[in-house]
Amino acid sequence: NGCNAGKSEGRRKKEEKKTILKAQGPMPHAPCPMLRLRSAQVSHAPSPLSFSPSLPLSLVDILLSGKDCLFIHLVVPTRLQAAVLMLCAKTWNKKKDNATMEPSSLQPFSGQLILRLRDQLPDHPGIYFVVGEREQLFYIGQSKNLRKRWAGASHHRYKQFARKGLDKIVIKYILASVSELNELECKYIEQFNPLLNYGKVKKYLPKTITRFSELQRLLKLASQPLFPSIIYKSRNGKTIPREPYDLFRGFVAGVYENQQLHILVLCRQNMGELLWKSSCHRTKQSFYISPEQQLLASCYFFDARQVIFEFVELFDCNFADAVFQDVYPDVLNYEIAGVTLKGLSQPTLLSSYLSKNSTNIDNLGKDYLLGITEKLQPLPAEFSLNKDLIW
Repeated sequence: NGCNAGKSEGRRKKEEKKTILKAQGPMPHAPCPMLRLRSAQVSHAPSPLSFSPSLPLSLVDILLSGKDCLFIHLVVPTRLQAAVLMLCAKTWNKKKDNATMEPSSLQPFSGQLILRLRDQLPDHPGIYFVVGEREQLFYIGQSKNLRKRWAGASHHRYKQFARKGLDKIVIKYILASVSELNELECKYIEQFNPLLNYGKVKKYLPKTITRFSELQRLLKLASQPLFPSIIYKSRNGKTIPREPYDLFRGFVAGVYENQQLHILVLCRQNMGELLWKSSCHRTKQSFYISPEQQLLASCYFFDARQVIFEFVELFDCNFADAVFQDVYPDVLNYEIAGVTLKGLSQPTLLSSYLSKNSTNIDNLGKDYLLGITEKLQPLPAEFSLNKDLIW
């Protein structure tokens, strides 16, 4: 009974409050100060501001004054309404910032061409307007010879425009005398405020060939230590530097001919895992040639078009350490694809190094290497890769 009485009392108070509010009618609200919002400076009158349908138009009065200012007068100054109006104003300003061409305020264009056909521009002085597919005005410039200004990729913003689409960018131009160029250019830039005039010119890195860059990455890994961060080791309780033969993952054993030139690179076990990940990558796997089934676990054939790099992994760590230790006195530095790499000066010695050291794990790889050592020749000193062929 006590609970019911409490609920009845609460309902009664709410009804009394509603009755009082109805009797008073709508409460007057004092207008808040006007908000001045910055917009792009343009000479034409701004377009009306559009509000969300959920916001009643009776809540606001919009007063436009001057060329570059938007005044919003809040009749009901709540925080939520102010935030919504500020957001609408920012959207309006953003639309105005995307300058568009207004033909009525310009002289008749002498002509226009898409960026792809820029070589057909006239060899006359004039003012040019770079416009997007939605009539967005990106840039205004002048030239004493329009064709030479846009010849090839000579324009300082050509790459920036080309990335938007050679068929989507339009160059409109007005022919004028040389004496009028400076005056007209300043006039149109001040009038339309293009997006990119006086802005920073973007610089793009040249595109690299994916196949070539992947080959460079593998060769760099082969020239680095097995564990780059560990250049010391512990022996008999003392910390000593690692031996020189322990500071690289792989070396060039030599070259041989098998329908195509092959460069044989012997690698340690750690390098084999990196090669396996590369050969299984969804885009990089096309760079590799599938070897014979019995060599699948230890050989990776990288097709560089001009030559095939044959990476052979010595899976047995003890066997690999012994081979690298014996080979080290006879290695020289070679440069392949801009990467300095260790290489065997006398490939015929590899057979004796392999026979000298035994392995219980990597017999298949050892037998394969012994079968091709007789054909190995030193890597030519003048050897170089042709990037065009790799592409």
